[in-house]
Amino acid sequence: MKKLNKPFFVGTLIALSVQNLQAQEWSIKDLMVGAAQSVQSSPERSHRKDITYLSGEQRKEMLKKILGDKYREDELPVMIQGTDINTFYYESVVAGKRTPLSVRSMSATGKSGTKEAMPDDPFFMEWQYKNFETTDASNQASPNSVTPYNLTIPLAPSVIGIIDGEYSGNPDISIIDGMGFYASDSDEISEIKRIHEQFDNGSKKVCGESGSVWHGLGVASIAAAHMNNNIGMAGYSQSDVVYAKAMQCNFGWEADITRAMYWQSGASKEQVPNELWVEDLSNWRQIEPVDVINMSLGGGETCSEGYQRAFDFAMAQNTPVVAAAGNENHDGATVPAICEGAIGVVALDGDGNKARYSNYGRGADIAVIGTGVAAYSVPESYGEGEDISTKIPQSMRYMSGTSMATPIVSAVVAQIRQIDPSITPVEILNLLQETADPFPEDSNCNSQYYCGAGVLNAERAIQVASGRDTGELAVADPVANSVEECLEETLTLNAQGLKKICETYDVDLSGLRYSAREFKEIRFEFYQVEVGGTVRNDDEMMASSSSPYVKLHNLNSRQYDYIARACDGEACSTPIDAYIQIAPYESNICN
Repeated sequence: MKKLNKPFFVGTLIALSVQNLQAQEWSIKDLMVGAAQSVQSSPERSHRKDITYLSGEQRKEMLKKILGDKYREDELPVMIQGTDINTFYYESVVAGKRTPLSVRSMSATGKSGTKEAMPDDPFFMEWQYKNFETTDASNQASPNSVTPYNLTIPLAPSVIGIIDGEYSGNPDISIIDGMGFYASDSDEISEIKRIHEQFDNGSKKVCGESGSVWHGLGVASIAAAHMNNNIGMAGYSQSDVVYAKAMQCNFGWEADITRAMYWQSGASKEQVPNELWVEDLSNWRQIEPVDVINMSLGGGETCSEGYQRAFDFAMAQNTPVVAAAGNENHDGATVPAICEGAIGVVALDGDGNKARYSNYGRGADIAVIGTGVAAYSVPESYGEGEDISTKIPQSMRYMSGTSMATPIVSAVVAQIRQIDPSITPVEILNLLQETADPFPEDSNCNSQYYCGAGVLNAERAIQVASGRDTGELAVADPVANSVEECLEETLTLNAQGLKKICETYDVDLSGLRYSAREFKEIRFEFYQVEVGGTVRNDDEMMASSSSPYVKLHNLNSRQYDYIARACDGEACSTPIDAYIQIAPYESNICN
């Protein structure tokens, strides 16, 4: 029986000597790709895991030297698509651009308000804020991702499937299931069955003298480190994780990775294609399909039949797959991002330009920050077998690569699936592209490179998704219907000072937001009109908001109708109007 054997790379990373890296000085200063860094790291450690970006025959020859007789001639190699960067150098670059932050006002309740709410994770403001919110010249590629939605986990957590390499368990990432799939470049794992339960490396030393970059740990932390729990860093979602370890030491093979895709898409043993059959398939456990699969890896320029079949199966299972475009600075993404059905992610730098290393062009669907993204690492020093789980949330580093941009997109897709489990992968891609921000005016993505539809806007995408299947465009519910007593007071848009809950309405414009999903500078206006009336040019506006979730005070539905108007910018030349459907009081606490 013929087996597909093609290697894959996690970020196109191959270990080279210090001398080779020094000869490639541009790779540190322009790509800002250097050695593993953490809070405890020192300048001397900056060349511990030296890498370069290779492709084609150069990659093949280097792999043969590294792997020896473990190299599979008939398989496509796959590499990780990101690595640690020189934290000291990166901080000096960003410090030169940074201006004082202007923190947005938001509510931690998931509705509007005036309470400023930022995640309480200790490393958030120092390490991460610039890559969540677009506020100054140093972060023009951030996804606008600190939202009331991901501060509060309003629904059951979504599930992100991560296919990657080394991972170490910790209290800030919720792994609810995991499997190991055969990965090369390790004497120990070559003796392990190719489908097994060993996916968590713990504190096990791997990859010999070169060490591991713990790429999978970094990717998982970016996607799903719990936000607002007063521990470590904040991930871009509060999802659970199903982990498939299909790579080792930055490297893996297509056959192992496609098996992991089938597993995370919910395949039964009988649904695994014959060409992927191995004796260890008896260890297969069927699981529920995850909400999204993250693939921060890549290699090759042509999507194989085996890969495409895996994507087709995932699509049939309604499982979107988000994949890194690759780090070779090529016109055209690598496999699997170029496969039909993949959501291909381009990495941007802080100025909103295509990152120097990122691929572009064919296979590019959406772009987001990928340079200098904060992530977890293992402690700088530890003993074999030591419990390092509680030390990981104290071990920070910056990473760069399309590998780092990809879990940001996956996190947003997971939240969209959390809101609307029925949404299809094609609809998700359309939604991400429709709600994307334009690239900054001077970005090279406007002139030199095709980087996808625009810069991911997490808040806008989640808002639009929440109204996709809403029957009404605008709904107002009395707050009294959801509280037990009328003593509480709150601020509203259309009144001065605190008002009693009994007089207040929660207004949900998510349906209207979806109708106006092509608006790039969304703004909502509110009008009181005569019953059955429309907004006239001389009508006075009650209030305005940039959020589709607001509180309004004292709506008199017996005498008036109320209209919510969606505007694209201040001019509001092409508005979309909707009558606000006001629900009746169901509580008697205000009598």
